Formats: sequence, C-alpha cells, structure tokens
Amino acid sequence: MIWFYLDPSAWVKRYAAEPGSEVMDALWEAFTRGQGRAFCGWLGFSELVWVLQRWRNRRGQDEEAFRTVYWQFRQDCQQVVWCSLSWQQVQASVSWIVRYNLNATDALHLQLALEQASLGNGEVWLVSSDRRLVRAARSESLKSLDPEYCVIDTVKEIFG
Repeated sequence: MIWFYLDPSAWVKRYAAEPGSEVMDALWEAFTRGQGRAFCGWLGFSELVWVLQRWRNRRGQDEEAFRTVYWQFRQDCQQVVWCSLSWQQVQASVSWIVRYNLNATDALHLQLALEQASLGNGEVWLVSSDRRLVRAARSESLKSLDPEYCVIDTVKEIFG
C-alpha cells in the first residue's frame, strides 16, 4: 500500500484552480480507485476549513459556491484515514521545530508522516506545497511530493 500524508498546503489545491491542482486531482482519482490511501492528522481538518473560509472572505465567494466547495471537501474527508495526536507526538514534534525551523503545525504533520513510515506498512509520501516542510521531510528520508513542482506523470510513476 502507498500512503500519502496530506499537508493542507497541498490538499487545498483540490478546491481551487491554481498551480498543483491537476496533480492533487490525479491523486484523488487514484485514492478513489483504491491505488493509495490518504491520511492526515485531525488538525489538518480544521486547518483546511480555515483556509476555505479565508478564501471565501478574501474572494467574496457567494454562499452557494462556498457550500459546493465545502461539500466536496467533506466528501473527500471520507476517503482520509484521520490520525489523532498524543502528548508524546506533540513533544516529539518539537525537535522538528528546532532542527528545521518549522512552525508548530508543520512539525506535527511531519511527526505523523514519519511515524506512519516507521511502521513499515508500505511506502509513505508527504504531499505538501510548503518548501520548508518538504525539505525537512527529505532530510529525514521521507519521500515527498510538491504538487506545484511536479506533473501528473509523476503521480502515474509513483503507482507504477
């Protein structure tokens, strides 16, 4: 099984046409076909809702357009394996803040992705559009995918 930890910086590209959106759509198509599994920490849920709400406010999005995007997000959430956070994981994430100068939420996302990788239950990829987080993941030998800097063929290659 191939696991994809979805950092909200990349996941949100599923809901607006911007660089990386096509790659995120290709990943979701693969998830729908059962070719991989998406996972994320619960904090990613609230982060993503916050970004969607911020877009709504900044772009003057009408209520119906927002409801459509939010409905799609909630549908997508049904395909995600949600990870809880323990106090031990929070404490462990502090080392990533210090080592890589990550913000607290990115450090938590990295911690969860690395823990999944350490289980040995398949290949794990961190999907993020945050360059600092991607560099940190790579420094920790975690495969990473930045949808802004790859093409759909990259997704196809991952699945062989």
